[in-house]
Amino acid sequence: MSLLSLDPRTAPLFAESGCKESDSQYVLEAIGQAKSVTALARGRQGTDPVAVVVADGRMQVVSVGLRANLGHAFHGTGPVRLKAPIESLTLAVDQTPAGAYQSLLLHAAQGEFHIQQVPARAAERLQRALTPTQTPYSVPEPDRRVGFEPPAHEPDRDVAGPQDSPPTGPAAMDWRQAEQLAVWHLRYLGYHDARPTQAGADAGVDVHAVGAVAQVKHWAQPVGQPPLRDLFGVAQAAGARPVFYSHSGYTVAALEWASATRMALFSYSIDGQVIGHNTAAHDLERAARPAAGKRLGFFAQARADRYRQDQEKLRREIERLTALMQKRTQSRRPASRQAAGAAAPLLTGASRTLDAGDVLSPADRRREDTYKVVRDALTQVRRML
Repeated sequence: MSLLSLDPRTAPLFAESGCKESDSQYVLEAIGQAKSVTALARGRQGTDPVAVVVADGRMQVVSVGLRANLGHAFHGTGPVRLKAPIESLTLAVDQTPAGAYQSLLLHAAQGEFHIQQVPARAAERLQRALTPTQTPYSVPEPDRRVGFEPPAHEPDRDVAGPQDSPPTGPAAMDWRQAEQLAVWHLRYLGYHDARPTQAGADAGVDVHAVGAVAQVKHWAQPVGQPPLRDLFGVAQAAGARPVFYSHSGYTVAALEWASATRMALFSYSIDGQVIGHNTAAHDLERAARPAAGKRLGFFAQARADRYRQDQEKLRREIERLTALMQKRTQSRRPASRQAAGAAAPLLTGASRTLDAGDVLSPADRRREDTYKVVRDALTQVRRML
């Protein structure tokens, strides 16, 4: 059985939703073949647990928990069908011994729907997803599995800001996890080969990809100008785009300098939310949206994952053999030192060939030829050493 924490549509929202894995059957059955889920929350209508989900722009309220199969939740009907537009939505804080929750009050022509004990973050996301426009609209033809279908409309947006929020990335509780979040976000932006820089050799860069370098500061205070200048210098030398990630935002001077140099600035939270801080960052997000919609097919994605694993194994082997070669150069035996000297250019060539393969798209079959050349070179090195 599919789980909410594993389904790609609900996994980014699962941790904040308050839902349980036992709710998976009811929620996933309700959303059916929907392509995207923008909000997910668990609460209570009276004494009955329910899940509220917004999938492909439609809101559904689903009975969950032990009594779900009995159809006792929401007036005894299972999923509730809201036959009139939501006129307003109100959130109120509920202080309980377990922590702060919010109540979701949906006002519709047919009555009020009061859902209590909704986790605060999930309630805020629902509010953004369900807030209607001021323009009157007609009720669309109801779907058999759907509760409420809001009108197709274009919401007001900040011209300088991103049009949609990106999906939630991995948690960033410390600097190591923050670097992994930056890797995830760069890949979301289209830099599919993004990876962390090897420890001890970052030269001011924590994450790099073909065409982009990134620095991550998991600081408690805002980032100033100097780290931005350092990253900008490295990016200029590499002919790459500089991208900066900060846990605590930026100083005014840093924001002004980044705007003048068109450096993309992002901030992130420990729960994996990444937000653009300037126009350059918003431009990157806009450019990523068309590519994000064109996902790789199942077999192409599997091939891309295999290539990435092969690449990582080859890099580790190059590092291992390089350490062995350096050790051989200190040997008292002339034959060992001579073998190390002959192996050095082969290792350098293998590393450069592997780097050159990063220019290819993640699932490009030509990567196999690149990796074969690297493997052959490493086989020769192993024989020498």
